[in-house]
Amino acid sequence: MSLAEGMTVARAETAPSRFPVNIRITVPLLPRPLFVTLIIGKEKRGTARRLEERRRHPIHSWGNVAAFVVASTLGGIAVLFVAFVLASL
Repeated sequence: MSLAEGMTVARAETAPSRFPVNIRITVPLLPRPLFVTLIIGKEKRGTARRLEERRRHPIHSWGNVAAFVVASTLGGIAVLFVAFVLASL
């Protein structure tokens, strides 16, 4: 197998597949935009890869805590708003 053929096979094997939820947006904040992605689907990674990625990208970080607080606050405000609107009908 030639190098070009090998690269084609490797590229096909590592090509991203479709996920049921694949949201990728850029939030235009100053001074730099932020990239936000949400991907939900069947887990296809092996145990070793998941452990390595968890070691490199731990869940318990200040950025994740801040994102959780912001998302929870916005979600809570939305729920309260809907409840207020429904109660006033």
